[in-house]
Amino acid sequence: MITEPTVFVLGAGASRPYRYPTGAELRDEILKNFRGEFSVGFSDQNAFIDKWEVPVDVAQEEAAKFVKRFDKSNMSIDIFLTRHQGNVWISRMGKLTIILRILAAERSHEKNGAEDEQRAWYKFLLEKLLDGLNDKDDFIKRFSNNRVTIVTFNYDRSLDYVLFDSVFNGFEAVTSDEVAEQMRHIPIVHMHGQVMYLPWQNPRAPALEYGRSVNAAGAIGQNMIENIRIAQDPYENPDHTGLVKAMAEAERVFFLGFGYDNENLKKLGLSEIRSHATIYGTAYGLRREEIRRAKSRISRHLISHDGEPVPGVELSGEEDDCMLLLRDHLP
Repeated sequence: MITEPTVFVLGAGASRPYRYPTGAELRDEILKNFRGEFSVGFSDQNAFIDKWEVPVDVAQEEAAKFVKRFDKSNMSIDIFLTRHQGNVWISRMGKLTIILRILAAERSHEKNGAEDEQRAWYKFLLEKLLDGLNDKDDFIKRFSNNRVTIVTFNYDRSLDYVLFDSVFNGFEAVTSDEVAEQMRHIPIVHMHGQVMYLPWQNPRAPALEYGRSVNAAGAIGQNMIENIRIAQDPYENPDHTGLVKAMAEAERVFFLGFGYDNENLKKLGLSEIRSHATIYGTAYGLRREEIRRAKSRISRHLISHDGEPVPGVELSGEEDDCMLLLRDHLP
């Protein structure tokens, strides 16, 4: 088990082995697919969209404008939406297309499994969490000894799904309620929201099974837009207090598939990390100077506590992915 307080911070690259697009790939997929998906979802030209209080033909015109403007921006979808927060239609269309791409990736992952088993690190993490737990009684009594917090900037639910599904199928006679109860000891903080809760995550909230198809025009598809938060003040996140506490207690912090964007680093409470902790991070695909700048951006958010030195920062080589980093530094 992972009994030393450990925080994992996930970026888009962390989900890549599970058939989810990186930022650049997401942009390409949006430009290729959104117009067609929107037209199929809202096919009745004479209909009226109650949720948005407009006719379908008006919404389709706005979808076309969104794609054209996004294409010419040459920006990632997150940056594009952040810089157009005052535009209601761009916000609606941008969030909807993110949801459609995430759900498409969910279906591919559910049907085909991981795309690259050599880099599929969820299994490695699961093995560490369950190490020494040999039966249901062990799981029920001792799983809570794991001291792990997971912080993700991704909208997808792939890690949540894999952890729950693997445990549920991995122990004889364990119930879904028992697994759900134990999973609450491993907080997964979605910094910018998620497409929707999985059925086990919040019994009091609307939920959607992993890998399910959703029509963009349906109530679920439109309501999902409210679950996506593009540029949220970290103090508005209900999990912020728990995140700050986890950072203060952490012995190790792992950045996995993370882009080291300064605005996202600001939201993590890195100043709470104490000197005894070590920060590790992937730098897959980055050049030497880019790695140096990433370390520098992290270090700027660290402070000395009681005159002690700031925590150390170690980033991997440009060829090392999430799996290799964890194999090297997660005992």
